[in-house]
Amino acid sequence: MLAHDYSAAVVRKRHGSIYTTAGDPDLEILFHGIHIECELKQVGQQPTPLQRRRLEQWAAAGAVTAVVHTVEEMREVMQRALWGTRLWEDRGEAPAQGKPGKPR
Repeated sequence: MLAHDYSAAVVRKRHGSIYTTAGDPDLEILFHGIHIECELKQVGQQPTPLQRRRLEQWAAAGAVTAVVHTVEEMREVMQRALWGTRLWEDRGEAPAQGKPGKPR
C-alpha cells in the first residue's frame, strides 16, 4: 500500500472551490523536505493548459512536479524525487521539475 510505503510523507488533497487557485495540482506532498506537486489523471488523459501552466509555476519555484496516472507512477515519482532525478522530463510528459532534494 502506498500510504504504508511512504508514511513519512505529508499529503494534502486539493479540492477545487472558490477558495483555491484554479489549475493547482491535485496533491501537495512534503516528503523528507522535498516539495512535490502532482496532477492526477486517468490513464490516457492529460492536464489542461491551465493545469500545465500551474505545474510549470510550481517547478520554477523549486517544487518537483508530475502528472500521475497510476499508483506505480506515483511510487516512481516519490523514489525519483527522493534520489533527485528528473523522471517526467526524461519521458517528455510534464514540465521540468524544480530542484529535487538530496538523498537522505
